[in-house]
Amino acid sequence: MNHTPGPWTTKEGKVTSNYGSVASLNIAHAKGFAPTEEEKRANARLIAAAPEMLEALKLIADTPCNHGAQDICPREIAQAAIAKAEGRE
Repeated sequence: MNHTPGPWTTKEGKVTSNYGSVASLNIAHAKGFAPTEEEKRANARLIAAAPEMLEALKLIADTPCNHGAQDICPREIAQAAIAKAEGRE
């Protein structure tokens, strides 16, 4: 998967990396929804954490499943989220 390498941070109203701007705070808006400045900052923090979250999910996805009688498998959830992030959904 090709994306701007992390780490990403929020700076001056943008999500940035060592390679430059990744996204502005004006992304991730629902049509007809005007987020507050705090919601924009929260969206930016979530986006900035994406590379680290993807790596964490990959670790979970590679961990053997031993969830016993649970109906939910963390490994399968991680694999589905990775597929979505990588455009394989």
